[in-house]
Amino acid sequence: MRDFGSETVRSGGPLVVEHGPPGGPAVLVLDPAGEANHGGLPGTWRSLAERVRVMWCRLPATEAGVESNAELLDELAEYGMPAYLVASGTATQDALLLGAVKWRLVRAVLLIEPDQEAADLDSPVPEGAVDRLVRELAARGVPTRIIRRDPAHSGDAVGAPLPLGHPEVVDQIITTMAELESAASELGGPGERPALTPQDWSRMRSGLADELRRVRRRRR
Repeated sequence: MRDFGSETVRSGGPLVVEHGPPGGPAVLVLDPAGEANHGGLPGTWRSLAERVRVMWCRLPATEAGVESNAELLDELAEYGMPAYLVASGTATQDALLLGAVKWRLVRAVLLIEPDQEAADLDSPVPEGAVDRLVRELAARGVPTRIIRRDPAHSGDAVGAPLPLGHPEVVDQIITTMAELESAASELGGPGERPALTPQDWSRMRSGLADELRRVRRRRR
């Protein structure tokens, strides 16, 4: 695997930030906004990273490259961890392309308020290919889920897409992963069981409760 530690992006910091235990499900985040720039994940991801392996790729989508991100998926696969691809903004198409190339290593693709019009001109995915990639992934058993803000809070001052560290984003990621992990365990063979229990997922969401309350109070 290439040496990511020597590279910097935007205001500095490691290109890839890793947290969480090996084994079980994992999350590969493609972050075009360059969060986690001090070597740590956003605080809202703490409860998730206590139980799930998180690899946070900070490069903008046009610089990250499918090849580099594919290496990260290969690394997770070495430890037997099915990966969820999480992306927002201009990383949307790159996440779908990566999922199509490495579909055997991907559990699902989770897109944060994607805007099909926002794709970078230099993206290797042709214009209008998003729907085709979603269908291709679905045919191979890899679902795509869209995460959007609650319509009741459409007046939120935060522009689209919501930041990856926004508590509502993390809450929906946890909820979606819990649902898909449960469905995957039901399809497993005799004796197989999910790496994380429903109680584990519930505890992760509980860790966000205070942040969610603060966000919703500010909207009143």
